[in-house]
Amino acid sequence: FAKDTSTNVVISYVEGLTDGRDFYNALSEISERKPVIVVRGGRTSDGAKAAASHTGSMASDQKIFETAIAQAGAISARDPEEAFDFAAAFATQPLPKGNNVLVITTAGGWGVITADEISKSNLNLMKLPNNLLDSIDNHLPPRWSKGNPIDLAGGETRDTIPNVISVALKHPKVDSIIFLGLGIQGNVARSYLESHLRTEETERMANFHMSQEKRYAESIVQGIKDYKKPVFVASEIGITDSTNPGPSRLIELGSMCYNSPSSAVRSLEALTKFSAMDNGG
Repeated sequence: FAKDTSTNVVISYVEGLTDGRDFYNALSEISERKPVIVVRGGRTSDGAKAAASHTGSMASDQKIFETAIAQAGAISARDPEEAFDFAAAFATQPLPKGNNVLVITTAGGWGVITADEISKSNLNLMKLPNNLLDSIDNHLPPRWSKGNPIDLAGGETRDTIPNVISVALKHPKVDSIIFLGLGIQGNVARSYLESHLRTEETERMANFHMSQEKRYAESIVQGIKDYKKPVFVASEIGITDSTNPGPSRLIELGSMCYNSPSSAVRSLEALTKFSAMDNGG
């Protein structure tokens, strides 16, 4: 897989090792070329017993194992779901240059939850530089949060979200963005279209909301391409309603809609750690 040009990310499942040195050397060699994500079975005492019963291998101490994985330049994932989240990040996002994260949210509560998750990671919920704050202030109503997370305060106009994302990505201090709330307008549109009180006017409004969702997704993907910085989108709507025009358009364009702030934060953290290792950090 290290030499396979069609493979961008490697996921490895490991229980016990008969030759730890060979495994370490192989990981180190592959990690110099592409990201390697390792999922370990037998992390707990019960899991180790289960692993021994079906492979006959003995699992090593988890902390020692994780330290070796990190020294080899690979990334540890807690379970297969997280491994696939990480792999999607590596396959669809550019590597960040640093750990400064900006959170943009259409609902305050999601921003708070994301801030909590970032505080438990190696990422930095950056303070807004004055010039960035002033630039964002030009696009939002006076009641917006004036800080990071950037709570849009329900003041979105047609161009607010694309403009704020572009302004943020353009700033040299911003290394990455987590965007929360894609799909909300699509949900509103669905309620209009499914209502027994549906009228021509509500149908027109629904069509506008759906077109906006697609536009938000397109502006996010375009921003990633233009500024070569990662933008992680988290919205449970991507799971609960696969037809919602926001998340579905994002996925159609080859990006990922994470189902929670925590999964987005941990995936961005994995990307940031690998970038630091790749740059000798």
